Amino acid sequence: MKDCSADAGAAEALLADGRLALLGGNDDEMFDQLARGASGVIAASSQVRTADFVRLVDGLRAGRLSEARRLWRELLPLTRALFAEPNPVVIKGVLARQGWMGDGCRAPMLPASRDSVERAWALIERGAGRTPGELSRR
Repeated sequence: MKDCSADAGAAEALLADGRLALLGGNDDEMFDQLARGASGVIAASSQVRTADFVRLVDGLRAGRLSEARRLWRELLPLTRALFAEPNPVVIKGVLARQGWMGDGCRAPMLPASRDSVERAWALIERGAGRTPGELSRR
């Protein structure tokens, strides 16, 4: 079951019951839910820096808590930046900047502000340790 409730008690009850596999659905809660035993996450923010999100999940599953915690502390500001405006507009703006798609949304949504995309882009660059050209698909 995908949990987007933001109710840690409800998520814990599902995990304790054990009859359903829990998938985290709120990106900013993924570390906590995985650490408590969620089977996985459905995370929009993993569309960027995907390999780092995979390393986070793998680290938690393998019991490498300090490594996963360090990585999560690096990814959390990015996750928050990607949700600075209604999902998925900032993520789409970043993906457009990388050349993966056009920068557009269906009505009634509007594209992300330039400032929000730039803040997220700066966090992507800093965390990825790559030049902007290496981050682009083009």
